Amino acid sequence: MREMTETKSAVLIHFPTSEGRFIPEEFRFLCLSAGYQVIEEYSNVKRPRGPLALSSQKAEEIRTLLDVKHPKLKYLLIGTRLTPVQYFNLKEYFQKDILDKMMIVLEIFENHAQTEEAKLEVKLAQLEYQRPFQKRQLKIQLGKERKGAGSMPFTGKGIDPLELLDLDIQQQKRQIENKLEKIRKSREVRRKIRRKKSKERLGINIALVGYTSAGKSTLLNALTGSSEKTDKLYFTTLDTRVRRIEIDKYPIYLIDTIGFIEDLPAFLFKSFRSTLEESLLADIILVVIDASEPESVIKRKLSVTEDTLLQLEATQPKILVLNKTDKITSQDLEARLTMILERYHGSYQSIVPISSLKKHLSPLMEELGKLLPPLKTYQVIIDGNWSAREFLYSVATILDEELDASSRLFTFIIKTRYSLDYLKRELIKQKTQPRIELISS
Repeated sequence: MREMTETKSAVLIHFPTSEGRFIPEEFRFLCLSAGYQVIEEYSNVKRPRGPLALSSQKAEEIRTLLDVKHPKLKYLLIGTRLTPVQYFNLKEYFQKDILDKMMIVLEIFENHAQTEEAKLEVKLAQLEYQRPFQKRQLKIQLGKERKGAGSMPFTGKGIDPLELLDLDIQQQKRQIENKLEKIRKSREVRRKIRRKKSKERLGINIALVGYTSAGKSTLLNALTGSSEKTDKLYFTTLDTRVRRIEIDKYPIYLIDTIGFIEDLPAFLFKSFRSTLEESLLADIILVVIDASEPESVIKRKLSVTEDTLLQLEATQPKILVLNKTDKITSQDLEARLTMILERYHGSYQSIVPISSLKKHLSPLMEELGKLLPPLKTYQVIIDGNWSAREFLYSVATILDEELDASSRLFTFIIKTRYSLDYLKRELIKQKTQPRIELISS
């Protein structure tokens, strides 16, 4: 892994996405997120084809410009996925360190992985992606040796070096997968606990998903009152984070996951599936978008997000959260709402404009409140058991409290989202025999 403090001056070559869209600003921001200093950019309007991914004319044009303007340049960053043949041809042609879009994504992942699981998932993705490049490199090396020695070299037992490389990569993958399996089993235990609590109506699980840099982590901080560091760069959240908030003393578990981006390959989803699967276990999904971006960008990013959720087979109800509305006018917001309603009619349970940074969250809190069990008012009578009293204060708003000194009985009027059965069961655990009566719902 390169140190993030290292100055990495680079020239970019932009390409259209697999869908034919030309979005150089996204690749530029991706490179900045990886710590590169962009000093010049070139564009190739055609999709990557041929041995250099560029036409010979375009390649010669860029090489001439680089020789004149940046003779000491080290990094040339390519805004598309390269084949191994294209990668090594470009490396030889330009005599620079070449990184394609996927290599840059993996470099960002490596720099931001914090937990053991995230680091292992990154390593697994790197092994998967680098495998054909390593094989191509070995073929080139063997070809040079064959020219010098006159025959194809083999190991002492006659094993083809390419097969040996494959075996080594497979062994590394199995070791990582075994470690990940142990971590995932531990994660599954925690998931079962959360699912059990949900079934008992002891809280709901809500996943925050969306395009990378949409402001999910800032929203999580705003909802939880946390001051954890957030960053405008891509893929700053790789590790799944679960935070608890309460509405009327009823728990909500917020799950923040890795952001999405266009053109991520299937193998990367496979490597990070256990992290992304947290979204599948939620009761509801908050799809967060940056409402301050142009409508065309919002359409594209929403499309990528919906496609990703489709790949994950996520079928839960969804709320669309329009974040960063403080950066646009009311007319712009109205235009975005109209576009979304026309394009995604029926896809979302509701659409909520907010500003995480300005902490304008009341519309979202109101929507989340609708997901919870309704507030009910109970009369609860218990004996003078202080632990039972503390429990009631922890799960309900106390409207009235009286103590009968002669009988040593507490009479409470409470408002809570918890069920009568749950209250009775938990109060019995506090070694009291409660009398509970529903007053209103």
